[in-house]
Amino acid sequence: MCSYCGCEAETVMKALTDQHQGIEALTRQVAGALDSEDIAEAASATAKLGALFDRHGRAEEQGLLRQLLLAGEAVEEVERLLSEHEKFRAGLFDPTVVSRPDELRLLLRALLDHAELEETDLFPYAWQVLSGESWDLVEEATLGYSD
Repeated sequence: MCSYCGCEAETVMKALTDQHQGIEALTRQVAGALDSEDIAEAASATAKLGALFDRHGRAEEQGLLRQLLLAGEAVEEVERLLSEHEKFRAGLFDPTVVSRPDELRLLLRALLDHAELEETDLFPYAWQVLSGESWDLVEEATLGYSD
């Protein structure tokens, strides 16, 4: 995560970033399994990644992204991120995706790029534009999806 704006001090931002790190670790696990052609391990790691992403994505959707939309901030970007969330869910929950390793690798790369964009652009932007009350609502909504 970048550290130029101070948003990492926000409890919710830290939690979301920590989840991004978990997602990154699982993407490496899936990629490693694909590299070694261990389909069973790739399927298992993809299922874990899907579960983590689903919980993480719902936390973002119900918290941060919802508050940005309600504030009328970064609406196009938020809608694009929401669309990507649905694509990630569809891909990660497709039990046959491991039989298409090239497609799965593209999905993993897109997921990592998505997380990086959130951390370097969206999170700092949200930190600057959302009010304290909005952050309270982000935190309240996000708590239900914490580990």
